[in-house]
Amino acid sequence: MSWRVPLMRFARRALGGMALVVQATGVVATPAPLDAAAWLQWVRSVREPTAVVFTASYCGSCPLAMEALLRHRRSQGVPFDVLAIELDGGDGRVPVARGHGELDGVQHRRAAEPVRALQQAVHPRWRGETPYLVLLRSPNEVRRVLGVPSAEDLRWLTDPAPVGAATAPR
Repeated sequence: MSWRVPLMRFARRALGGMALVVQATGVVATPAPLDAAAWLQWVRSVREPTAVVFTASYCGSCPLAMEALLRHRRSQGVPFDVLAIELDGGDGRVPVARGHGELDGVQHRRAAEPVRALQQAVHPRWRGETPYLVLLRSPNEVRRVLGVPSAEDLRWLTDPAPVGAATAPR
């Protein structure tokens, strides 16, 4: 069985029963906008490594952050989930550097208005700068990154945590 089948099951369960479909044009069909309550519920449901990229249509480095995640995912034996959340409504496209990357397996949501409520739920100190990444190994193992993720951040997401090691959010 392909890893895409479990990913789609995960998407249906974690995102309120609405599986996302990638169309041939590269535009991703989206479910209802993500609000603060849905975010908190979704984070509690994470059981596998997941990268969330908060993006905006005006963000120049968001495609670079997404490309770094996708390149790292392709290089790993075990894929991880990638979710792109648009803060400004944008054009409905996942931010992938032109001519690079893949859309296959990238989930896409839009932030519900008011966006500030979602920002507060994600992290009280986050002011909406993009790209803002939330890397989750589980609901209790979280790393936050502003900008393009480093190789260390990407390894943290996919390498197993040492037994008994506590991971404090950054």
